[in-house]
Amino acid sequence: MLTFLSFVFIFCIALSPVQGAEEEVFALFAEETLVSTPSQYAQPIERSPSTVTVITEEDIRLSGATSIPELLRRVPGVEVMQTGSAEFNVSIRGNNQLLANKLLVLVDNRPVQEDGQNTVIWPAIPVLMEEIKQIEVVRGPGSATWGPNAFDGVINIITLPLREGTSLSMIGGQPGVLGGDVVHTGNEGAIGYRIGIGYRQEDTFSDHDQTAMQASRGDAVIQYTLAPESRLTFSAGSSHLPHYEGPQGENGQADSTMDTTYLMWNYQNPHSFLRGHWNHFGIEANLQLDTPDPVSGALLRELGFVSDQYNLEGQREFFRGQTHLIVGGGNLRFNQIQGVLIGGERHRTLVGFYLQDEWNRSEHFTLISGFRYDVSSLTHPEISPRVTLLYRLPTTQQTVRLSVATAYFPPTPLELFDSFAGNTNLVSERIVSYEAGYSARFRGLLKTDAHFFYNRLSDWIDVLDLASRNNTGNATIYGVEVGGEVLIHPSFSVFSNDTYQQVQDSQLSRPLEVPRHKINVGARGRFRRGVTTEMLVRYASKISSDSGLEPLPSLVISDLHLRRLVMGETVQLSLSVLNLFNDIHKEHRLGDEIGRRFFVKITARF
Repeated sequence: MLTFLSFVFIFCIALSPVQGAEEEVFALFAEETLVSTPSQYAQPIERSPSTVTVITEEDIRLSGATSIPELLRRVPGVEVMQTGSAEFNVSIRGNNQLLANKLLVLVDNRPVQEDGQNTVIWPAIPVLMEEIKQIEVVRGPGSATWGPNAFDGVINIITLPLREGTSLSMIGGQPGVLGGDVVHTGNEGAIGYRIGIGYRQEDTFSDHDQTAMQASRGDAVIQYTLAPESRLTFSAGSSHLPHYEGPQGENGQADSTMDTTYLMWNYQNPHSFLRGHWNHFGIEANLQLDTPDPVSGALLRELGFVSDQYNLEGQREFFRGQTHLIVGGGNLRFNQIQGVLIGGERHRTLVGFYLQDEWNRSEHFTLISGFRYDVSSLTHPEISPRVTLLYRLPTTQQTVRLSVATAYFPPTPLELFDSFAGNTNLVSERIVSYEAGYSARFRGLLKTDAHFFYNRLSDWIDVLDLASRNNTGNATIYGVEVGGEVLIHPSFSVFSNDTYQQVQDSQLSRPLEVPRHKINVGARGRFRRGVTTEMLVRYASKISSDSGLEPLPSLVISDLHLRRLVMGETVQLSLSVLNLFNDIHKEHRLGDEIGRRFFVKITARF
């Protein structure tokens, strides 16, 4: 089947009529990259207080990725662990495990975690790939601005501006992949709007007659332009997963039904913002245990709960001078969760305030210092400072960054109140992170960066321990991330990055099972007749376990994407093959075996 579809695709490339097929040119370094996630206001990436990688709209198109975790694999320092065809655990800098929950994930600055265990159900995020402008990946603690949950870092999925047009896409492939998206955007004077609707289903890796996931998603945005740089935005969205194979636990896998809904409003001008949101999440899950529950002796656990999150937050620029930029903000959050699993209904209220000073001592030196103070109804008050020193080399686009940051992660409602293994005496987990980094761009032809990090974790909670939960874990994680991209020809570039990480002095009850080395090597090309291609080779070293379990072998995976523009840029035909050479492997010892997958996608834009 794969061979046949590949032949059809190549045949279409060769014989399709040429329309507007002039050779395009990469614009890799043409414009200064702006990021907004580290400080919650737009700033050049070279002046960011944290290490940031930006996945651009161009990166998304050329990669052929059909899910956000697939895109994140190429970012140095990001851990992506796939346990099923739709089940992913994502963390940063060695801190990954099943039910990963130490990473703050946002869509347009709105958190998308569920409130029970703070995990991310990636297929349930109500945003379509066709709506994404860029993804900003902040590596390192972000509590100084974002408060709880930004423990390892922050991923912010930023959607496209409201430009006129309609896109229709359909996708099919293996294992049992079928889906389609419709996105329509329009403008009527000062009012812009966007509506997106999508559906996706996939079969399991092991049995193509068994459905792993079905997901219907939709969102809508209305934006009113009050002034050239001021706007008021209202958005809403929902997702429905009638069947989801997951989440995967240490002692079994759940079979779940999920629903999410959100409402959000946002007022923003060049010097301030004020926004609020409501997130709703509901899950009904049956966890079939591999061994009897250590407390109840049962082989089946019901994991259903319903949660609602209400949040109001704002930020204001208090002073802007020749040498200082001072901003401050805060938020008020109320969480409500109820279900038999946590013994009824529970509440949490959080109030937080933060302040940041960007001091441009000279043309070359910038000192960014900030802190945040949080008060919660369930935990002790928390202070999260961050200090960053930036040095920009004279007459060049080279930056040296030195930073120290802290973050905390409060115990979740399930860790506190789980009727089987809850512990109301838990305190927040903590991290202290030291980082030294270097980034550079040379004549628009080369960009490169290198970062060293040293993280100290304390008061760790084992989320997978169903017998007892305590703040008993401490560990040190350190490593180096090196990467670069070279424009060899106006229509051809190569890129590579290498991540080395080491877990040391670990006193965790369960080891962090992550590869010590990860390497990505890729090439991108644009050719005549509207053809683009990307080849990515991923290497991960053997994952050993201190607990005596059989290690996972090293792996080399090749991914290929081809795209053909038809009728100018009106229609795009693409073929993506993941694990091109069918290297069957596991990314966690309890996960499914992952083989070759392929997708054929047709996108029409009007």
